[in-house]
Amino acid sequence: KIHMNMNLRETILSEKNIYSAIYALNSYISERNLLSKEDLILYEKLTDKFDFEGTISHVISECKKILNNILDTKNLFEVSVFFKIKKFDEEENIVKYRPLHTSSLINQICMASMLIPLMFDDSDGTRKYSELSKMLPHNFYGNIPSENVDILFKKWSEKYRQYTDSINDKCREYSRTREYDKEINLDLKDFFPSINPSFIFDYIIQKLQHKYDLDDIDTLKRVVTKLLYFTIKQENLDGWTDVYYPSL
Repeated sequence: KIHMNMNLRETILSEKNIYSAIYALNSYISERNLLSKEDLILYEKLTDKFDFEGTISHVISECKKILNNILDTKNLFEVSVFFKIKKFDEEENIVKYRPLHTSSLINQICMASMLIPLMFDDSDGTRKYSELSKMLPHNFYGNIPSENVDILFKKWSEKYRQYTDSINDKCREYSRTREYDKEINLDLKDFFPSINPSFIFDYIIQKLQHKYDLDDIDTLKRVVTKLLYFTIKQENLDGWTDVYYPSL
């Protein structure tokens, strides 16, 4: 249980919160093949969720050091970028790639530790949605936060199935009722790269600022900033700059 009188910084740095991030580790490390050999070994050790005196205690201690550094300085989390083939664009006669971002295992646990207090309210010992999570529309089928402490987000495969079922049901309904005689399919090109992180930052701060006092507002701004902006290892972009920054 996280004490309800804790401020945001204390909540993030609490051992119980960091342990929550470790406990749900399997659910948000989706690209395990991108982890280093050392991180893969650590990942396997952390599958023992009750090794409190060994690996878990060590990881919590390391996370506290990193989180304090991130919260107290201008430093950002460092991430690596890998490129996965997306498709061949016949019009431009080039191969299109999808960038995959990853970071060290400890860094990813730290990111989850910062994210959990924004997504959930664990103050009374049970996991409940925070005001931020409650703002997600009912018909959104992307990464939905989960109140199950085993996982941070509901399974994507399940949400995608619900999405396709809803689309198919609507198509059958409109076909039967003849309510519409046109079907329009839209695919927004490069949608995610087009989102300005500053817009997300302003939206979150505006919606949550009434919940926190002045000290917490400062921490909130730091946390949201450090979850939206990262330092990219430049060696990952050698020869790939034009791919990663196509508009430059």
